Amino acid sequence: LKYSIYDLNDDISKGNLLKNGLLKDDINFNWKKGMVMGLKLSKIAISFKGYIRAPKTGIYRFMGYFNDGIILSIGNKVVLKEYTRSKISQKKTSIKVYLEKGKLYQINLEYFEYVGWARLVLHWSSDGITYSLVPVRHLFSD
Repeated sequence: LKYSIYDLNDDISKGNLLKNGLLKDDINFNWKKGMVMGLKLSKIAISFKGYIRAPKTGIYRFMGYFNDGIILSIGNKVVLKEYTRSKISQKKTSIKVYLEKGKLYQINLEYFEYVGWARLVLHWSSDGITYSLVPVRHLFSD
């Protein structure tokens, strides 16, 4: 996945682009109260964009563990949205998503950190797959 990091405005809209790059690890970040991808912690937004490929055909659910907010879209459909300022980490599960083995689907994950602790973790599950990290080998960029 490609990522872009932005300043975050007080209304939680994106500001200026600060940094971009290519994700090389699973989406399993617990920055606590420190630096987020080499940048100051508070008031940032990160967009992850690319493609996801399922290892088998079936119904999938995605689970985000995050602080402060996320919007997850698969194939241009919002499947998980909790984009509000929160004081605690949250764990939310998506609606069901049908994915075919080997097919690439667009994925867009919008994350923001307003102030305090910063965390972003993305899991998935399906028949035979208990909730586990979405492996980076199933995430692609253009």
